[in-house]
Amino acid sequence: MKRIAPCPEKAQGIVDVRSDTDEQVAGGELLSRRVRLSSERVIQQPLEEDQAGFLRRGRYGRSERCSGHRNGYEEGRLKTTEGVFNVKGPQLRGLAEPCRPAIWDQLAMAIIILAIIENDR
Repeated sequence: MKRIAPCPEKAQGIVDVRSDTDEQVAGGELLSRRVRLSSERVIQQPLEEDQAGFLRRGRYGRSERCSGHRNGYEEGRLKTTEGVFNVKGPQLRGLAEPCRPAIWDQLAMAIIILAIIENDR
């Protein structure tokens, strides 16, 4: 079985939902699935880009000057006011310092701001 990175996997899920013509699934539910998958992909992509930045190489790239390697993904859930998003956090091993994607801090701040706005309504 070929391993697929989470971002292309989410993209394929969006295509699958787009082509889903099941009579039992209401149009609003299909739209909801598409929005959720699209949002998860928007969150997932910077995580994967940060991983490549830390390692200084692409997914299957090799480099003599770089330490560290990919070690799969850890399932994660991001709770927001819009619902729960499923993301896969990249796992890195063999680095001199821990890898914390910048997107996590940005998302945390955005969630705090959204919560403040929601409470002010």
